[in-house]
Amino acid sequence: SFFQNAFEGMNKAYLIQDADEFKKVTDEIYSHGYEKSMIVQDYIPGDDSHMRVLTCYSDQNGKVKMMCLGHVLLEEHTPKGIGNHAAIITEYDQDLMEKFKSFLESINYTGFSNFDIKFDKRDNTYKVFEINLRQGRSNYYVTSSGNNIAKYIVEDRVYNKELDLKKAAKVVKEKKIEMIAVSEINKLTGYIRGGCSPVGMKKNYQTVIHESAKDLSSFIVSGGKIGLQMELNPQDLSKVISVVFDSVVVEES
Repeated sequence: SFFQNAFEGMNKAYLIQDADEFKKVTDEIYSHGYEKSMIVQDYIPGDDSHMRVLTCYSDQNGKVKMMCLGHVLLEEHTPKGIGNHAAIITEYDQDLMEKFKSFLESINYTGFSNFDIKFDKRDNTYKVFEINLRQGRSNYYVTSSGNNIAKYIVEDRVYNKELDLKKAAKVVKEKKIEMIAVSEINKLTGYIRGGCSPVGMKKNYQTVIHESAKDLSSFIVSGGKIGLQMELNPQDLSKVISVVFDSVVVEES
């Protein structure tokens, strides 16, 4: 590990101005016992707010099931913490997210992925620094947006659950159904992503709940705000909104 070979004046990252400074810094690092490779990359100008972070989950079939884009507002600036995100707000950029979705699915990637991205004002494009094969260090922005990352991996890897859109369409007596874009959630439901409740939507959409919940004494649904939940009996919920209990997941073969 880089930090296992610590020395006075050591930094996590260095901004090098010329060849002489590059030689001085690398000589000092390697002289203190570090033996592995280092990364040299172009410096992208811009302050902390030019940074973006994208966290994704791809299921065992290589399909992206979750994407959460964060706009970094502030990073740490300590010598060993520089570049770590300290304050992040979620935002939506469909074009940018679709590019990463296509990339992940084209390589049949599975599991969590985390991208460090920076907006380059020199040519108004985004530059990707790396892909981390895990969720991010500063991952609470994903949780606060309403995404339960543990749920994604448990349903995918433990229960092998995947929504069967054809089966779901048959249950609600439609020819075809599909997942809506995140940008459409508020317009269609009146709620925002991460706080979309089956109760109180703009239209009385039919709600399909897995049949295994039918006989539960209680379960938890969104209360209409991020971080707000309601615990109630499934049968009581069916008295308030249009509910169908059925199996709409892909069955194990």
